[in-house]
Amino acid sequence: MRQGDLLKVTWGQISDLAIERKTGKSRGRRRILVAVIPALRTSLDEIPRRAETVLTNSRSQPWRGFGSSWTKAMNDTWPDGHPEHNLHFHDLRSTAATNFYRANFTIREIAEILGRKEERIERLIDRYVKRDEILRDRIRRFSGAKT
Repeated sequence: MRQGDLLKVTWGQISDLAIERKTGKSRGRRRILVAVIPALRTSLDEIPRRAETVLTNSRSQPWRGFGSSWTKAMNDTWPDGHPEHNLHFHDLRSTAATNFYRANFTIREIAEILGRKEERIERLIDRYVKRDEILRDRIRRFSGAKT
């Protein structure tokens, strides 16, 4: 989910099977449908229900200042100069899309999970996944060529 959508998820939008909500950026025209897999269910069960929203601060208020918390966590995890140091929260959505594709999810399923248009997902997959597959195939064929 986009950061803004994630921070607004309410307990009422979570069922036994899915998290379902209208996306903020689309002004409610698109829906996100995220399957509640066992690992997510475990995490959700560990979160105290202190407010209507799932993600809250220590005062049981909706979480504000997520960006600064993200930056602090990144700085604590990876020192300046580390390749992952400049990872942005929104990069996780593209990574998720490529991982879903590699796990044989359809373009339509990925678009539904991420609340994006199918065309956008196809461009992302072409750029990051298929490009890598093409390059690996070229390397394999080149390595096998007799010179």
